[in-house]
Amino acid sequence: MILMNLKTTRILGILLLATLALTFIYFQFPSRADSTAIVIDDSTVISECGLEQDCRSGKDTCKQGFVWREASPNDKVCVTSATRTQTGRDNALAATRRKPNGGAYGANTCKAGFVWREAFKGDFVCVTSETRAQAKSDNSQTAGRRSCQYNCAHCNDGSCQCGYGTKEQLCSTHRGNDPTTGCIQQQ
Repeated sequence: MILMNLKTTRILGILLLATLALTFIYFQFPSRADSTAIVIDDSTVISECGLEQDCRSGKDTCKQGFVWREASPNDKVCVTSATRTQTGRDNALAATRRKPNGGAYGANTCKAGFVWREAFKGDFVCVTSETRAQAKSDNSQTAGRRSCQYNCAHCNDGSCQCGYGTKEQLCSTHRGNDPTTGCIQQQ
């Protein structure tokens, strides 16, 4: 009986040490918590490392550290909070940066030193050329700044899997991803 309790105590001690080691490793490498996610339901996803992520804002949910730019009510490009603040200022100052009587480009002609932001089609807010370059850069990077990545993948079992996650994740239970064959979502 005493021998059995010693074995049980030893096993429990080993399990405790393993748990502590895994906890230490997790907190040493927390960046994996922001990995691509797989949707479980409309607002909950599980990341590669098994942590739930929030997708309550849908497919446009930004990764931690990013927010929607909101250059217009429908602008869901993910940017830093400093960029969103600057965007709000630019919107507020838009009228003061246009020529009062219009010009070569109509009523939206910018004063000297300003150009159209062009964050989206029809965005005629006058900003500096640096701000326009930042908007273009943010537009090109937004997919990588979203926490909910939607993909379709052709899997080695012949199925087509679509959802939030990497192609490898989507095909993980379908004998892996077949990158040689494309796959499109059927609607």
